[in-house]
Amino acid sequence: MHWFRENFVEHQVFGESEGLRPLRAVKIGRGERRILITACHHANEFLTGLCLWSALEDYAIQLQKGVFSASCAYEETTLLAVPWVNPDGASLLMGLSPSAEEEQFRALGKKYLHIPFPEGYKANLRGVDLNLNYPARWELARLRKGEMGFTTPAPRDFPGFAPLSERETIALTALTESFSPHVAVALHSQGEELYVNHGGHCPKGARELGKALSHATGYPLCRTPEGADFAGFKDWFIHRFRRGGVTVELGLGENPLPLQSFPYLAEKTQNILQTLLQSV
Repeated sequence: MHWFRENFVEHQVFGESEGLRPLRAVKIGRGERRILITACHHANEFLTGLCLWSALEDYAIQLQKGVFSASCAYEETTLLAVPWVNPDGASLLMGLSPSAEEEQFRALGKKYLHIPFPEGYKANLRGVDLNLNYPARWELARLRKGEMGFTTPAPRDFPGFAPLSERETIALTALTESFSPHVAVALHSQGEELYVNHGGHCPKGARELGKALSHATGYPLCRTPEGADFAGFKDWFIHRFRRGGVTVELGLGENPLPLQSFPYLAEKTQNILQTLLQSV
C-alpha cells in the first residue's frame, strides 16, 4: 500500500469494507508526534465523518496560506485521519447505497423490527457493530449484548462471532499498529461527553489531554459508562498501547443528527483537531 501525495496531504487506501469500498487514510505532517483520529464507526453517525473531513480541509487551507501555528504543527506532528471507518453504513444513511446492497441491509433488520430503518442502523454490511468488535473485553460485550437479544447479525449491538472478524476492524487495527500513534481519538455522536478510560485504566497524560479537549469543546470529561466500557476502538487502543485514547461524543439529540447541526459540529471538530495538534 503506497501513500500518494498532493501538496501538504498524503492519502492511502489501507483496506476494503465488506461492500468493497476503499478504506481511506489521510496523512498531514512530518513530525515525530503521531496522532490518529477516526470517525464514522457507526452508520447513523456519518455526520462525524463529514465533520472530520471539514476539519482536515481547514487544516490544509491554513497550511496553504502559511499560517504560522499550522506550519509549526506540520513540522512537529504527523496526523493520520480515517474519516470513514464504516463507509458501507455511511452510504446507506446518506442514501448512496445501490438497491441490492440496501436490501442486504434491510434483511438484517427483519428479526429486529423495533429498530427503525435506516435511521437506527449502526452496523456494517454484515450486521456487526464495528465499535464492539475489538479485542478489549470483547467477551463482556458478547455477554451483555447477548442478554439484550443481539446474538446474530443485526442493525446494531451485535459484536460479531469473534473479535476482529470484520474487514474494517482488521484493517484499522493493522493501520494503527504500523503507525503506532501517541494518542488515538474516535469521534462518535451523540452525548456531548468525552471518555479517556477503559476498564479502570487511564494512561499517563490522558486525563490532561481530556481536560484540554473538554476546554476546547465545552464537553465534560466523564468516566466511560459501565454498559459501554468494552470492545470499542478507543478501548482496544488503550488496552494494546497503554497510551491515551479518547472517545468524543459530538452533538446532542438522536442519531442520525440533523444535517443542520453540521456547521456547529464541524467547528467543534476543528477545535478538537487544533487542540490535538497543540497539546499532544
